[in-house]
Amino acid sequence: MASGGAPPMYRFYFHAQPAAGAGRILVEAIVSKPGALASVTIKADDAALGEPFAALFRACIDGPYGGGLMGGDLM
Repeated sequence: MASGGAPPMYRFYFHAQPAAGAGRILVEAIVSKPGALASVTIKADDAALGEPFAALFRACIDGPYGGGLMGGDLM
C-alpha cells in the first residue's frame, strides 16, 4: 500500500494477488474527504479477477451498513 495527495483529496494505491498466485490486481483509490466520495480504478492481469475483486473491495469500503464512500461505479 502507498498513499499521497494533499488535503482534501487523498490517493491510495493497493496491490493484491490471488492465493493461488496467478495474476495481479492493482488499485488506485482517490478519496475526497469533504464530499465523502471515492473514485476507484482496478486493473488486473486477468479480466476474470477484476469483477470478483471489485465486488469484494466495494463491500469492504461500504461496510456492514451499505452506502459508504462508494457513490459511483468502480472502473
